[in-house]
Amino acid sequence: MSTQPPLDMDTVLANLEQYCAEHAGPESVIELEQRLLDILDGHQSQQHHMSRGMSKRLPRWSARNEDMVPKDHYIQLQCHADNMRRELARMEKYINEARNNMVRQCQHEWQYDEWNRDHKSSYTCKHCGVDKRYGYVCH
Repeated sequence: MSTQPPLDMDTVLANLEQYCAEHAGPESVIELEQRLLDILDGHQSQQHHMSRGMSKRLPRWSARNEDMVPKDHYIQLQCHADNMRRELARMEKYINEARNNMVRQCQHEWQYDEWNRDHKSSYTCKHCGVDKRYGYVCH
């Protein structure tokens, strides 16, 4: 009885690439993606990503769905849009936190910006780009 060596990721991906090359139709690609995502979901891929500070994977949505009643399709699209808005709000929170962190840790060096006519203050930090009057967060 022969035992096969364990598969490494490069071999698996090479086989997957070969499969895609031989079965490159749109339906088979969509099915392959869904099956791979199902496998990854079975191994808690979403939880692993989120525990490392990464975003969750947003599900795909369809602009057209002939199999659904129009009202149901509308509700489904609205649900996806709501999920995306929540994820965007979450991302904006992290962006603001990262900006505040950057500004707090920066050793500001103010430079005069003669082209900035939007504000009364025309000084910006040459390291982080924050405006001296409106964007400065005290240490």
